[in-house]
Amino acid sequence: MKGTRRRTPFNVYTMPTYVINMKERNDRWSRFISQPVTATMKMKRFRAVNGKKLNYKKDRRISMHTKLNILQNYRRAHYEIATLGAIGASLSHIGIWKRFVASGAPYCLVFEDDAIITESQMDEINRISTDLPSDWGMWILGRYKPNTIYEPLDIKPWNRIYKYTAAHAYILKRATALTLLEEPLPIETHIEYYITGCSIIKEFKIVEHPDIFIEFFRAKSGPRTSDSNTSQHKKNGCPSCDAPEDYSQLYSEFTKTRSNGLKVRRLVEGQQSNEIRKLDCTEQKNMPDTVDGVKESKP
Repeated sequence: MKGTRRRTPFNVYTMPTYVINMKERNDRWSRFISQPVTATMKMKRFRAVNGKKLNYKKDRRISMHTKLNILQNYRRAHYEIATLGAIGASLSHIGIWKRFVASGAPYCLVFEDDAIITESQMDEINRISTDLPSDWGMWILGRYKPNTIYEPLDIKPWNRIYKYTAAHAYILKRATALTLLEEPLPIETHIEYYITGCSIIKEFKIVEHPDIFIEFFRAKSGPRTSDSNTSQHKKNGCPSCDAPEDYSQLYSEFTKTRSNGLKVRRLVEGQQSNEIRKLDCTEQKNMPDTVDGVKESKP
């Protein structure tokens, strides 16, 4: 995948930096800003949406399928949502994209309040930014490595991301934020899956550099707090974990899953055959423009 490098550096110390944090969790906010580097950055505390406080059954921002998943705490794929915490996370990221666009700034930095950041990391991001592929749209600064699917770019050592989990640190272009805001509702999937889906369908690149990896705080023991839990948890386990993935139908080449993710080559575009597409067009032309005798209005 050929491309050119971006030559003009940006500065993470001066760009708007949004930190997602619920007003009920001052403890997590205090922990985040106790990191010395935060005092040198343009930090903006973004009040996260507490999913537990939503009347989800009546909230039109949530798809009907997702509402049923939440009701039953059940899902059949990892990209599906089964908790209110995941709804709150999605709405929080969408809210940040809106605020970022309204600011008029060309780039922004987004953290969740569990990100672990240092001055040396920020300096390295600034240094590496001159080597960004010119057609990048989003730069992932941290992720859960085993769940990542990536493709090496011709511009070494950058990778294009097709799938990832953990949206706790990223840099976003203004144009990309506008694209992501075109159709984020109703919420149907985890925010990371929505982002990667948009990158493929709407054609912008999510990239990562192996020298930049921002970790996040992890609980050493005990369950996750209910206000921030975004995953399904049942006593008998997650049914999605037992469903195998046939990567041969998704990518032309792929490696075996490793601790740092799955390396692939070329996304497979399994479009409908020409015969089926012609049939669909013919059927649509022959369909009546009335439903139960009522004529449909033309858009």
